[in-house]
Amino acid sequence: MLKITSFVYCTAIEQAPNGPALRGILQFLAPQMLPTEYSFSISFGVFDLGKMENLKVRYIFKDPDGEIVNDTNDIDIPLAEDMQKHNHIGMQLNLDLKNLVLSKQGEYYSEVYINENLAGKYPIDVFIKEKKE
Repeated sequence: MLKITSFVYCTAIEQAPNGPALRGILQFLAPQMLPTEYSFSISFGVFDLGKMENLKVRYIFKDPDGEIVNDTNDIDIPLAEDMQKHNHIGMQLNLDLKNLVLSKQGEYYSEVYINENLAGKYPIDVFIKEKKE
């Protein structure tokens, strides 16, 4: 059964000698003001691809009212032939999201669709960063 095994919001994903490295894990987004444009990255693991030839992924980021802020539409990922021979295989997918418009405070959320089915929904709070006195 295909499933998402992990999901992380972070400030950046860098290429390291041993593979991608997540930088600045985010528990919330705290811009200086709203509305604003905000950039961040996401990383998620997909497991149990099970002899598939192709993986279709779609990522949607929504505001507290359910309005779409960003939609990647379908991303087709062809799987290598050697991956198709195994039942239990997984992969890590990373996306950089640049200059998304955050218009209000509240709980935003990410929706990840795998092969047109909702595979997971991941909330993140957005609030204005408190000023130091």
